[in-house]
Order: sequence, then structure tokens, then C-alpha cells
Amino acid sequence: MKITLDQPLCIHDIGRRPMQQDSLIPAEGEAQSHDRYFMVGEGPTAGICSQKVSLTVMPYGMRIVVVGACRAYQIRPGFDEPLYSSEGDGERVINDVQTGDWFLLLTDGMCESLEVDDLISIINRPDWTAEHKRDALIDYTSANYDNHSAYLLHVRAVDDEPESLARSEDLSFNKQNAAEADGSQSEEINSASTEKTSLSTEKFSLLPESPSTQTSSMSVSSGSKQGGCFTSKTFLITLAIAYLTAAVVGFVVGFFD
Repeated sequence: MKITLDQPLCIHDIGRRPMQQDSLIPAEGEAQSHDRYFMVGEGPTAGICSQKVSLTVMPYGMRIVVVGACRAYQIRPGFDEPLYSSEGDGERVINDVQTGDWFLLLTDGMCESLEVDDLISIINRPDWTAEHKRDALIDYTSANYDNHSAYLLHVRAVDDEPESLARSEDLSFNKQNAAEADGSQSEEINSASTEKTSLSTEKFSLLPESPSTQTSSMSVSSGSKQGGCFTSKTFLITLAIAYLTAAVVGFVVGFFD
């Protein structure tokens, strides 16, 4: 869950006290929309406030920690009651965060004369800007005796996809792409190797025979041809001799008879 805030607004009023002893983190005038930790507390030193409430923007929601009488609220426009209202000391992680939600951190001096219904009425005014709402709260609590401080945080946008899941999916996607790239590269290498082998074989088959191979082949072929001619000639001579011999013998036998 990626939560984007509008410019945070604060109230830091001295009331009718002789000095300001509330603390803010970030300090008054220093908060930015990209900040992820906010705190209001009673005490001159922010780190050792006796009563305080803090909000941390987490990857999975809003983490709120309350110590003492300070208060925290989650108000959603259109709702007549807070979605979250702190009660005493405790810690809470709010996962149900939507665009347009308001988170308010208040010291107990703010609650001196501020009722929850009035707070919701001011925050839910659709025709007022965030600055108008902050100014209305300042006017509403101007007569408070105690120091009173607040942070008003408005959620500009919420990306519901968890950051860890997004990173996991990106990593998985990158690994898958890498595996596919490796597979494609292996196929290309194998294909190239096969093609190279085929070309080598083809090249080898097209090479002329060596002179010794040619001579040997020619000798065998010549021998075969000569041997065949010699056998036919001998057969004809033998047949002629046999025929003449038979004729002579027949003549002699007939003469003496």
C-alpha cells in the first residue's frame, strides 16, 4: 500500500499559558508531504514528552501510538463518526486507508473545548480547503487555556498494491524474463551449433578427394574393367578352339569310315 499525503498542516497555539511547552515532529513549518513520521506531544523536548501521539506512514497502513491524554482520529468524508478514535494508551495499525481520509493528531489542550461532532463537521465541509479547515479549528480553540497543538494529515492517494508484493512480482517478472532470455540464448546457441555442424559436414562432403584417394579409386575401377575384358576374350577363344576341334574330329572320323 503506497500512501501519498497532501501538504501536512499543523496547529501550534500557546493558549493562555505563559510559554509554549507542546512539541511537534516535524517542527512547525518544516513538514513536507513526503514525511513519514508525525508527532504532537506535551513537553518542551519532543523526545521526552510525557503525553504524545504519533503517526507513522507504513507500507501497509498507518501506525498510531498514543501515550497519555493525547488523541488521534481517522475521519472519512461522508461519515458521521470517526472510523478510528484513540482511547487511552495504546498502539494501532490502520490498514483501511482510502483517498480523501483525514488523520488528526491532537494534544489534550485541543480537546479542551472541541467536541468530536464539531471536529467532524469542520473536516467534512466539502466547500472548504484544507487551510480553511485548519483555520476554523484555530478559531474554534482560540480561547483554550492550555497549550494546544495538532497535525492535520489528508490522504491524497492510495495505491492498494502492497509494496512488498510489487517488489516480489517485479523480481519474479525479472527472473522470468531472465530465464526466458537464457532459454532463448541457449536455443540460439544450440541452433547455431547445429547449423555450424551441418555446414561443416556439407563443406566436408563438398571437398575434392585427395590425389591418393582418386588414384586408388581409379586403379580399382580400371582393374575391374580390364579384368572383365580379359575374361570375355578368353571365353571366345576357348569356344572357337573347341568348335574347330570338334569339326576336325568329325571330319577324320567320317573320312576313315
